[in-house]
Amino acid sequence: MNPAQKYTASVLWRSCVCFTWASVRRAMAVIILITSMSACDKPQPPSAAAKAKPAPKIKVKPASSNDDLDKVLEAVNTDLTREEKALEEQADAIMDAHPNMTAQELLNVPEVNVKLANFLKALSKSPEMQKHVNASIAFAAAMKNLEGTKENWKFGMDFSSYDKPRTRRLITSILSDKPERVVDFFEREVTQASAEFTFDPASPKSTNGITLEKKPDPEPKK
Repeated sequence: MNPAQKYTASVLWRSCVCFTWASVRRAMAVIILITSMSACDKPQPPSAAAKAKPAPKIKVKPASSNDDLDKVLEAVNTDLTREEKALEEQADAIMDAHPNMTAQELLNVPEVNVKLANFLKALSKSPEMQKHVNASIAFAAAMKNLEGTKENWKFGMDFSSYDKPRTRRLITSILSDKPERVVDFFEREVTQASAEFTFDPASPKSTNGITLEKKPDPEPKK
């Protein structure tokens, strides 16, 4: 082959090679595209979120349960308030009917005396209430620096100097016909006296009429 022919053959060969490689690349691109589309059409495995079980439903109590409790408590408080008001009105009626009587004298009024008798009877049968009464007296005795036990002390309560509010509290507690309420009134009175005896152990009587002293020693037998 002459030089011209060789050159022509070389150009044709390169053209064929380039055409062939371009065709191959296009074919590969088509194959990749088809493969990708097929993969998209296949069903995907469920994700971890899809496999997870749904969260259990939590039952919440309706707010009405608390509302019901509030209503019950309100009803109880209302009943107690009504009962207390009725007792105070009864006590005021007795005090108004006997305006010149002291609290001490009012204890002998029939309506009060019968309830007082009920309390004393209940107290005699209740070691627990007696324990509270004796503990209060023992505390007051300690404030007065008294030695010994209740058998060695002389305790007294004088209601004659009570003012009207204190008289009402006393009479109301007795009229309630609830022994523990009378004991509560007693403990409050003794607590006040104990506080006063703390500052003045030698005082013969507290401002609310409580006296506590050592009993005299028994005379020697002859």
